[in-house]
Amino acid sequence: MKRFSPLIPYSRFHRSVLFLALLAKKNGPSLKGYPNSLPGKWNYAIHFWEEELRPYFKKMEQQIWSRLSGRDGELDQYIELMRNQQKMIAHAFIQLSSTAVNEENLHDLGILLEQHIRTKERKVFQHIQHLFTEEQLRELIG
Repeated sequence: MKRFSPLIPYSRFHRSVLFLALLAKKNGPSLKGYPNSLPGKWNYAIHFWEEELRPYFKKMEQQIWSRLSGRDGELDQYIELMRNQQKMIAHAFIQLSSTAVNEENLHDLGILLEQHIRTKERKVFQHIQHLFTEEQLRELIG
């Protein structure tokens, strides 16, 4: 299903998150332009969190979740799931920042990130597009 225009910027950003997930997981492929060493991946992940992902989570809360909450029971369950997953991811980054470089922690983070983005793209955004027309969604979230 084609993404509605108000959701396209979010879906595009999701690609960056999926690259981080691939990078973080054990035995992931080498990605051109991304670090290959464990310390390099670790530093990249923490920088991505601080500069990109944490602001993105705030934006999702302000522009999507808070504006769509209370409109549909199933969507509210998805929003709660997304909020809980975001808390788990934030906690994983806090742990990552406060511990020594560890391949297991980085791998676990990659799995969390991938699950979160896949659920959002395949279930949450799909459900949103079934509930609202593109015009309605544009009015609700911009």
